[in-house]
Amino acid sequence: MSFDLFERRRGIRIPHDIFPSAKYPPVISVAIIVLVGLCVIVDPYLNFRLPSQSNSIPPLTEAEEARLSDLQFHIARLQQNPRATRMRDPSGVGQLSLKEAETQFDALKKQAREHEALEPIHPFTLHLGKGLQPVQWFTAPFLHSSYVALLFNLYMLWMMGLIVEGKLGRWKFGLLFLLLEAISNGLIQWNSLGVTNPVPPMTCGMTTIIFLLMGIAFFISPSRNILIATLTRHHWRDDPMDDDVTFSFQSPFFHFGILLGYGFILYLFDIRATVWVVAPMLGWFALGMAIGAIISRLNIPGDDEPDLVDFIIGV
Repeated sequence: MSFDLFERRRGIRIPHDIFPSAKYPPVISVAIIVLVGLCVIVDPYLNFRLPSQSNSIPPLTEAEEARLSDLQFHIARLQQNPRATRMRDPSGVGQLSLKEAETQFDALKKQAREHEALEPIHPFTLHLGKGLQPVQWFTAPFLHSSYVALLFNLYMLWMMGLIVEGKLGRWKFGLLFLLLEAISNGLIQWNSLGVTNPVPPMTCGMTTIIFLLMGIAFFISPSRNILIATLTRHHWRDDPMDDDVTFSFQSPFFHFGILLGYGFILYLFDIRATVWVVAPMLGWFALGMAIGAIISRLNIPGDDEPDLVDFIIGV
């Protein structure tokens, strides 16, 4: 028995629906959307103010840390000998007065403080360059630092939930979502191992998971029609014989349209984003297709709907 999410009614409606109707309602997808909304409301730290790549301050090098320690010792010596206006520089080259030593010390100390201020202090974001922290793999997706990413993720999670959860059911989809969290965030954190000054120092959101789900949906449900909007004609004409006007896209065209649209939106904000953001997203989309192939070939959905291979060869 299929799950028909939307009933016909008078007026204009913009459903995010699919045809044929899904077998299961998107229960887990709705629960995740609600949790994301609650996290945005109650989280006092992020508030869409993560440090950007342009204002990251590099940490002190080993030489600068040694210099900081030497200057501290030099200042203490000058303060203990008030008659000595200048003393030999700790490095052994030239001489420094108390004022000159304090100026150099304050500059290095300021740099250290500014870098520490940008260190990831939120325990639930995905910290980069600080080892593997599995708990963050499952908490970071519920936090967001961009309104664009938040709206895109919630919209696409609802749509992908209708397709993927509609085929798999709540329990299989819930386990799949946990698996995608571990895969995407685990790979991101693993890729940052050994990086001493990652930019940015932390990240969050579920954009990578969304593109994985898009790849999965693209492979397992290419024959689905995704309804974008339905306009009821008799909203303005009192004629019961008029039918609804429905705007829909077949699954492959919808997904490619979303990819192009997402790239265009990022292009409006930053031209470089079309390369440094969209290219990795295409990689996540391709990985999602590979996962979708495994799901389909293992017949985890348990139905006879053609997958992408069957769709291409016309089975």
